[in-house]
Amino acid sequence: MAASPHANPALHRSNGGQAFKWLALAAVLLLGVSGIALRSAKRPSIAHRFTKDFYSGIKAEALPVVEGEPRRGRTPVEEQMWLKLHEAYAAEVKQLETTGVDLVFYGDSITEAMRGTTMGLPNDKHSGTPAVVQKHYGHLRTAALSLAGDTTLNLLWRVQHGEGPTFSPKVAVVLIGTNDLTNPLYQLDVTNPEATGAIVAAGATSAVRAMLEQNMRMHVLLLAITPRGERFVFASFADKYKQPSKLSPAIAATNMHLQRFADSNDRVTYVDCNAVLLEEDGAGGMQIAYEFMPDSLHPNALGMDVFLDCLDHHLSPWLPLKSLL
Repeated sequence: MAASPHANPALHRSNGGQAFKWLALAAVLLLGVSGIALRSAKRPSIAHRFTKDFYSGIKAEALPVVEGEPRRGRTPVEEQMWLKLHEAYAAEVKQLETTGVDLVFYGDSITEAMRGTTMGLPNDKHSGTPAVVQKHYGHLRTAALSLAGDTTLNLLWRVQHGEGPTFSPKVAVVLIGTNDLTNPLYQLDVTNPEATGAIVAAGATSAVRAMLEQNMRMHVLLLAITPRGERFVFASFADKYKQPSKLSPAIAATNMHLQRFADSNDRVTYVDCNAVLLEEDGAGGMQIAYEFMPDSLHPNALGMDVFLDCLDHHLSPWLPLKSLL
């Protein structure tokens, strides 16, 4: 795994421009926090469309197809950044239509890390992840069309507006949904996992349906939403990594719907690799492995390596493993 730039003071100084970019991004995020109340007042949350009553009694295999939406940022700057990145990805898709791709990843920050970036900006935290992807899939033509912060509805919109798998990948890996649970504009009730799970799964499965419609030969691996801990700044170490967390019931309910959807579609396979990111906590329970997910949400390079080790076994029916070449 690549050494951290912070281990080399000279290299750290040479990355001053990158540090400035991250300071700018931090400023944008701080502005976003201060603007949440204002933006929420100006824009309705999706709660008026996706409610407990709306989903009451709906079976998993009959989850409704929903409409996508572009990023509703907490600031106008965030929305503009997102649209520019979408346009760049759409241009990348046009190029891929000429070169072709074997494997494509769709998702949020967890799989954008495969590019070594967060919202298109280099991120030291993910600096070793592209090398891990190269280790596993360097023998394949691979792309990652993922954007940090994306919800299921954002991904659906991107697929419908120029980022769909029109470049003939053999397999698309989809990991999406964790941001729906915590997006302050969505205001989903994680204490009602049955309804919230159906809401998030409807967005994810709608995105998968859109992909399958655009590419009739592609197979989709629909991944379980990965575990996450309590990320509140004042949370204790134990609470930050403890499983189950307050989000775990909603994650489990969503994953149940995703699995049932995949079971009813012969072009979709549900994959759950979450166990490799967990460990015993020493008191008879389970926790997120700090070694693999230091921030209790994003796998680092080590975590991505073990996660892809698991994923590789599920890819093998459609793509050759590097170890077999």
